[in-house]
Amino acid sequence: MKKLLALLLILLMAVSLSSVAYALPNPVKEVTDYSELPALLPLLSDTVNVRYSSISDEIACADFEYYDGAYTLRAKASPALEDISGVYITFENSAEDNDDFELRNSDYKIYVSNNNGAEALAIWYDEANAISYSLYTEKAEELEEFSYLLEYLCDNMNSGFGILAMNAIETEGAVPVPYPVIMLRDTAASNEANENIKSFAENIAAIDYPSCEYYTTAGAFGALSAMWKVVPAADYPNDFIICEMTFSASTGEVLTLDEINNDNGIPLSEAFIKAFKENPASLVVYNYALDAKEADEAYNADIAYLKSLSEEEFTRLVTSAGAAGFTDAHFAVAMNSESSIVELTINARDDFEGALILRLTYYIDDIAGVDGE
Repeated sequence: MKKLLALLLILLMAVSLSSVAYALPNPVKEVTDYSELPALLPLLSDTVNVRYSSISDEIACADFEYYDGAYTLRAKASPALEDISGVYITFENSAEDNDDFELRNSDYKIYVSNNNGAEALAIWYDEANAISYSLYTEKAEELEEFSYLLEYLCDNMNSGFGILAMNAIETEGAVPVPYPVIMLRDTAASNEANENIKSFAENIAAIDYPSCEYYTTAGAFGALSAMWKVVPAADYPNDFIICEMTFSASTGEVLTLDEINNDNGIPLSEAFIKAFKENPASLVVYNYALDAKEADEAYNADIAYLKSLSEEEFTRLVTSAGAAGFTDAHFAVAMNSESSIVELTINARDDFEGALILRLTYYIDDIAGVDGE
């Protein structure tokens, strides 16, 4: 009888301990409000099916799809590089075998491990902001595609922002106007930027264009530009206007063109004016969306219009770009592996229903260079 009681007591203790084990809190919790994430996730505007979570309130995590692949991105504030991936498999090609893995346009040291045509893992450290990152996929058919995604993420890290969600302005009887909800490193700057983005989308919605889609977000010169592609008239579905608003990556406030400086500290409006004085035709963008004859006519008309302006008129036109309203002029900034491009869209001609687009290119090796396209 004593043996039976002892056995029952052992079983009860085992059940009790098991219950305690299962009662431990789950360290992973889903996050729907990005402000609850413990670290910046520099996601791209074209990621889909994004799910956010926080691990032990220390690691920010995003599971998402990018084109044909499924990925997990993690970030954690840490004093030194830390492997936070949670991936414990043996790789055919370890990080030590990939010392020559470098991104074309990034200063980060990326450690990549991969199994040929299968899993790939990258870990790296943002020393300036003391954040460890990891990116993992179970299917990296081409390591080059994996590296492209890494490069885009690093571009967003340099800009200090990530795309977190998409919302839309709904108006009765009008087309919904989508707009991004973004995350900046500074919470107050994020709030300011998101209020400005929503206000800008509301302005577009008030016009009730036949169609409007969120286009992209680009960053350079410490600024970010959110862009929308709108069709101004139902009778002309092939015509479109790119509406842009640009804001500071550090404050979230809307910026005008002359408030953004290039790497030499020269206001970009001055650079536009200098290029205009030297050669107005160097700023006009040829519209390849039109047939050759129409494109030639539009290109020549734009050049003639620019040449008809006095320097004072052109200066006033350029420096008004980037205002919160979008019916007069807007500009965007973007960066690729070779250059930084500032694009200005002006709707200012009485005899022209479309948009006059000016493009000024600063090359990384020669920031003062002007390229005509």
